[in-house]
Amino acid sequence: MTRKALFALLIAASVQIHAADSQAKRQTAFTLLWAGKYAQARAAFEDVLRQEPRDASARLGLAQSYYWSGDYRRAFREFERVLKTQPSNAEARRAADEIRAAARPGFAVGADAIDDDQPYRSGGAAARVFFFSDPLTKWEISGGGSRLRALDDERSTAEVALAGETTLPAIRTRIRAGLRQFRFPDGDARVLPSVTAERRLRTSSLTLRIERSPLLRSAPALRTHAWSDVLSARWGRENGSGLQFAAGAEHLRYFDQNSGWDADAYVLAPVSRALFLGASAAFRDTRESRFRIDSGRYDPYYTPQQLAEARAVGAFTLTRGRISASTHIDAGIARERNAGTFVPWRASLSLTMGVAPDVAFSVTAAHDSTAFYNANEIRAGLAGRF
Repeated sequence: MTRKALFALLIAASVQIHAADSQAKRQTAFTLLWAGKYAQARAAFEDVLRQEPRDASARLGLAQSYYWSGDYRRAFREFERVLKTQPSNAEARRAADEIRAAARPGFAVGADAIDDDQPYRSGGAAARVFFFSDPLTKWEISGGGSRLRALDDERSTAEVALAGETTLPAIRTRIRAGLRQFRFPDGDARVLPSVTAERRLRTSSLTLRIERSPLLRSAPALRTHAWSDVLSARWGRENGSGLQFAAGAEHLRYFDQNSGWDADAYVLAPVSRALFLGASAAFRDTRESRFRIDSGRYDPYYTPQQLAEARAVGAFTLTRGRISASTHIDAGIARERNAGTFVPWRASLSLTMGVAPDVAFSVTAAHDSTAFYNANEIRAGLAGRF
């Protein structure tokens, strides 16, 4: 055998070994992908692509490892690279279209009204639009206002807000921040900030939130600009068809240097596909009470002291075609230092109906009853995607 023939034989053997090695690595990468080990699969696919940059199968696997782990930003980029070399690839086309559809801009408009026994009435409307700068980064612009009335005192509020949120798939965390320019009933205008961080755990999520929120659910609040700074933490699983639960705590610091804290927890277990039953418990306390014995009302905001309560909870949902109806009822027993023992309860009914492709109308009516407060509330809204 000549030296030239021997050299050609060695090259052919090397190519076969290299091809077999690439095939083994590719198969290992797909095995890891199907096992849900997305980070390991991603590293294996990248190893294959370093050797074979034009390997469309490995490129598709890499895109799927990003997609199935929730990194839609990188997944979309990799699916697009697959489609550049294989425009007819159905899997890449379908996934890219799904990501594109999820990132479509949208809107929501709504109105609400409250009538309680303080006496206090409010009615308001708001609108919101949102859009995506990439599949995991959303921006929102909103505005609205309300009309508040207590006896002969009638005031109004107005607000505009900007918020943005993004997801960091590497640490399974969603971060949201917003600023709200809010005009209180007494004419005082303030910027109300908020920041939220939500981390996805295996089957649940942990949420931390800091926000400044107006306090407008009492008649005396019309004469001032009551607000509170709230620091809260919440852990739970509140979606899906299985067991639902949550537990949380928050600290409140009020505009007049008062402070308070509360904690609550609930669990809901499925009895059937439509019916959930469970229970809840809560405790709330405030350092200084704003309750006025002479009037029997809180002025200008709610300050329960040593309030402890336990409730039974039921939720039922029925869906028929494009219409969904759900009801929520909870009731129990509570005790508060100023009120003594009482029976709190709440009932609500919600209807949601698809009125056009990607557009839904919803309406909710609710009644809320506590020791010093009975209120009827109704909300209606229209939301969809452009």
